[in-house]
Amino acid sequence: MITFFALATGCNNKGKEIYSDKNEFGIKKKPFNFSPKTYILHHLSKAPVIDGKNTDSEWDSCQWTSDFVSEISGKNDNSSLSTKLKMGLFNDTIYLLAKLNESHIWGMDFPKGFPRIEDNYFQVCIDCNNNEHEYHTIKINALGITSCHHCNINDSLSSHPSCPFNNLNINASVYIEGTANNPKDIDRYWQAELAIPYKFKNTNRTYDYLKMNFTRNRWQYTIVDGMYKKILNSETGKTYEGEKWQWAYMWENPISDVELWGEVHPNKENLENKHFLMARTIKWELRNVYYAQKLHYEKHKRFAHKIAGLKDVGFDLSALKFRPDIKANKNHFTAIITNFDTKRIWIIDDSGRIKSETYKKR
Repeated sequence: MITFFALATGCNNKGKEIYSDKNEFGIKKKPFNFSPKTYILHHLSKAPVIDGKNTDSEWDSCQWTSDFVSEISGKNDNSSLSTKLKMGLFNDTIYLLAKLNESHIWGMDFPKGFPRIEDNYFQVCIDCNNNEHEYHTIKINALGITSCHHCNINDSLSSHPSCPFNNLNINASVYIEGTANNPKDIDRYWQAELAIPYKFKNTNRTYDYLKMNFTRNRWQYTIVDGMYKKILNSETGKTYEGEKWQWAYMWENPISDVELWGEVHPNKENLENKHFLMARTIKWELRNVYYAQKLHYEKHKRFAHKIAGLKDVGFDLSALKFRPDIKANKNHFTAIITNFDTKRIWIIDDSGRIKSETYKKR
C-alpha cells in the first residue's frame, strides 16, 4: 500500500454527442448539444482493502464504466488495450478501481518527490469545487509511483488549492497480472486502486457532485538490452507523443478544458431533477459566451460589452435559452444569468471561473 500526502484524484450515457466543425452557438471544435458523461457512485457497506486486486465483495455492486476511448477518434479502437474503472462511496471516501489491459507492463521507479511521472500512467482529474477552473490531477504508474498537482484551466500549477482534498491522506496500490519490466513474457493487465477522502456536503442533496475525468497514457516503446525504452523520433531526437485514452471524450481539446469532463454523482436524483438540468444548461451557455468573448478579444483586443456584440465572431444568439447580461471593460468581463425559478445567479468571468450565488431582489 502507498500512502501519500496531498491532493487529488467519472454509469454511462446514451451515446456520444454530435460533433461538427461548429457547435450550436457557432463555436469551432466544441461539442454540439453537449451532455456530459455521468457515473453514479454505489454506496458501499464497508471499505474495500486497498491492494489493487478487485477481490473484495464490496466491488461486486459497483458498475464498470464503458471502455475508455481514444482522445483523437473518440472510439475504443484497440480492445487489447481496453481501460475501464468502477467507483464506490463509504464514510466520506471515494474508492476507485481501474483496470488497464497491457501485454507488456513496464514502469520507472522515480525518486520520492519527483515532480512528474514520465512513463505509462493512469490519471485521475477532479474539479473539487465545480468552478470549472481549478482542478487536481493524480497520476499513478504500474509500479505504484504517484504524482499529484493542483492546476487551473491555463494549465499552470498553483500553490493555493481551495477544495476538500487539502492535506488529506490518499491510499493507493497496484496489482499486476504478469510481471513488471520483463520483456520476455506476455502480461495481461494491471490495476490501480485508490481511496480518496472526500466529504460531499450531503449525499442526498441535489447539485452535490464532482466534475471528473480519467485518462490513460501509453508510450511507444522498444526493447534495448532487455529493458523497455521509449522510441525516439529520428528527426527530432525526442520521444513520440504518448497514446491517450479518456473516460469522458473531449473532442481533441486539452484535459484542462474542465467543462468537457464527466460528472460523478453520489445519487441519481440529480439526473432526474429539472433544476439541476437547468443549471447544467446555464453553465454551458455561459461557457460558450466565454469562448466567444475570447475570440472577440483576439480579434478586437477588447471584450464585447453586449451579448449582441458577439455576433461579430459568429456567435449564434438564437441558440441561447437564457439571456446573459454582460459587464465588460477593455480587459475584463463577467457574464451573468439569473434563474428566477431557483433564485440563483450564475456568473462566469474572463478567467473562465464559474460560480453561483443566491439571487437577492433589490
